[in-house]
Amino acid sequence: MDKLKPFLEDRYEVIDLANCYSTEVQIPNLNGILTGDVCAAAVRSAQFIDAGALAFIAREAGYLVTTLDGSLLPPLHSCKGYRLPGLIIAATTEVHEHLLEAARNI
Repeated sequence: MDKLKPFLEDRYEVIDLANCYSTEVQIPNLNGILTGDVCAAAVRSAQFIDAGALAFIAREAGYLVTTLDGSLLPPLHSCKGYRLPGLIIAATTEVHEHLLEAARNI
């Protein structure tokens, strides 16, 4: 999801896990969305057991959770390989709109 960074870094501190991960410098993990350490996440696709589970918990806690194009999540029984499509998880409507706008540009 590193292609989203140029569209967001003027407003947010963007952490691209694929390129920012380090054994020496600690960065917030995706669970930080539930503690307020992270205001949003964009995920390429999600196994039910990891980011998919986080998306479910976040939605139940009042966060906005959609696919990368802004659609509602598909029913789990329609997902192949126990995977959800790319997701946006956001704490606020404003942040969600910024991520959607960035996703439309890639």
